[in-house]
Amino acid sequence: MHYSISSNTRTGGALLLVMGFILLASWLMLQFMARVRAEMNLSTDRHQSTYARSAAFQTLDMVIAVLAEIKLLDGQLYSPVQGWGDVLGYAGLTGGDDVDGIDPQRWPVTHYPGVQGGEAADFRMPPGLDIAVEIQDESGLLPLNHTSDARWKTFFEAMNVSPADINILTDSLLDWIDKDNQPRLNGAESDTYLLSNLPYEAANRSIYDLQELRLIQGFDRLFFDTFGVPNELFRSFAENVSTWSAGPVNLNTAPTLVLTALAKDLNFDQQRVEDYRGGSDRQSVANAGRILRPDLTATDIPLDNSGKPLDFSAPSRFLSVRIHVGTGGSRFGLTARLDTAVADDAGVYPIRIADLQVWGGNS
Repeated sequence: MHYSISSNTRTGGALLLVMGFILLASWLMLQFMARVRAEMNLSTDRHQSTYARSAAFQTLDMVIAVLAEIKLLDGQLYSPVQGWGDVLGYAGLTGGDDVDGIDPQRWPVTHYPGVQGGEAADFRMPPGLDIAVEIQDESGLLPLNHTSDARWKTFFEAMNVSPADINILTDSLLDWIDKDNQPRLNGAESDTYLLSNLPYEAANRSIYDLQELRLIQGFDRLFFDTFGVPNELFRSFAENVSTWSAGPVNLNTAPTLVLTALAKDLNFDQQRVEDYRGGSDRQSVANAGRILRPDLTATDIPLDNSGKPLDFSAPSRFLSVRIHVGTGGSRFGLTARLDTAVADDAGVYPIRIADLQVWGGNS
């Protein structure tokens, strides 16, 4: 994969940083394989579980190194087609060989790009090890706590909600989040909720858990069944909003429903944006799609319906990384939320881990 390097990364210091990220990724993979050699022959559940946990956290280190490298080389993170859509492939970690008796010392390991000779690394997974990495760009979703009433209305319309319910959902959601106790025309504040069978007050703060929607007027009726179980409308909503993102929406990764709402709100042709994202570009692998970014010079850049350029400056700042590791009878998984705009407070990572949740155990 080839990337353009902007002028501000052509200094000697920046090049040293690039090499640092490359060497870090290479070192992480070598350590990963060393741990594999030491642990794979241990058959107890305790060792299997410990190894799966260790492999998951080492994979997270590798993901952060890859993201940091791509951001430095290409100036910013905008789209998975830059390479981070397949982090394992970018790092050269390939599928394992299921042949019994494979000699770990003979697993093929060549050089990571830029280390020696410019060849791509090929770290082959050992038998019995399964690693899956999924990255979601939350910057491409509607910010749940930072979206205007007009945009919510176009979004609920795209979800095929009735006009009357659109007004109830929009006003009630904004009333639940804002700090005052003045209800909107179709909304509700504490005075309404205190009249329920189990009285409670409006939160008047940001929403951090989507299950909280069951307390909000309109959502309680439309997004959950009579037993309080989330339905398809809830799941569709959850797939298109972020409780974390706060900035403008990244058009590169916006799903269809979000893009539909943005197209109406910002007055642009949704199909033109989708067509552009589906084309070819110098920053991406062949036929993988083009990147909407502020330094575009292509002649077919999507414009709004008045002929003015759209704003493509929103990067992929907030990423959710899900890692699953299976080995023998043990499974371990983690979900990390990354803020790619800042380094972590301790200075260990060039990207901040804002939240980390883990799960695991023996199957």
